[in-house]
Amino acid sequence: MFSSRNSELMKKNEKSAAEILANTLPPLLLNAQKLARGLDPGIHGRRKAGVGEDFWQFKHYSIDTPASKIDWRQSAKRDQLYIRQNELETTESVWLWVDNSLNMQYRSEWAENTKLFDANTLCLALSLLLSGSGENFGLLGISERATSGPVAFERFSQDLITNHTPILANTKTIANLPVNTRVVLMSDFLTPKDKLEKLVRSLSQNQCRGVLAHIADPAEVTLPFTGRIKFEAMDDNQSLTIGQTETIQGEYKALFSNHCSAIKKIARQSSWDYQFIQTGQPLGNDFASLYQFLQRRG
Repeated sequence: MFSSRNSELMKKNEKSAAEILANTLPPLLLNAQKLARGLDPGIHGRRKAGVGEDFWQFKHYSIDTPASKIDWRQSAKRDQLYIRQNELETTESVWLWVDNSLNMQYRSEWAENTKLFDANTLCLALSLLLSGSGENFGLLGISERATSGPVAFERFSQDLITNHTPILANTKTIANLPVNTRVVLMSDFLTPKDKLEKLVRSLSQNQCRGVLAHIADPAEVTLPFTGRIKFEAMDDNQSLTIGQTETIQGEYKALFSNHCSAIKKIARQSSWDYQFIQTGQPLGNDFASLYQFLQRRG
């Protein structure tokens, strides 16, 4: 049991860590806004008329439109017949999850940002566009329900940075997701493959469609080191020293390729998408691909 002094110290350290994370929000938002603005307008937005409760637009009356659709008040103002269209109603929502384990905080000299920073940037940019198009979104494991709008985005962004999202296997929200939910999971997936496979299969059986966004640092892809290198684990005290690192690059690349193939297979077995994202490269194309996935129906 901790003493009261130790307890106070822990709270102080947690507060400091939260403040540090909060300070990263402005650059994250700037990067996310830049990504959102740079998206091709042709794939930005999906709003259209349909059966719903929210007003969308007025449209000129045509002879093939039932008279019951005429908005008489608006028509009287303009001396023309107008019909009132509501926005297409959908029960679908988007849930996003970002792995913020210690492994995701890795950054080599070949990348400008950590894996976590790029994952959070993509996540914020997606939620920014979803908010703008009126779609409901939530942070898996943190948000109580999917919501939309500027207030929802502000709460989402703060939760993304200051709250520690739970391990997927411990995320209670998953069991309560409604059918037809779209899910985006962002991680390096350095976790047991059997647990990931079980989770994806469970979501798929509940008619949830998703994408496994696999994020890796350039050094994790090619092992571009030479000479004697000491590798230290980020989540424990284990370490490994290799005398001539360049001599095992071929074997390492094969192992990493198998790692990617295993994740891709898990996605394919449940008719999910798989997307590989490498830090140190522009995120524009990766962001566009993720957003296009979210726009697909059925």
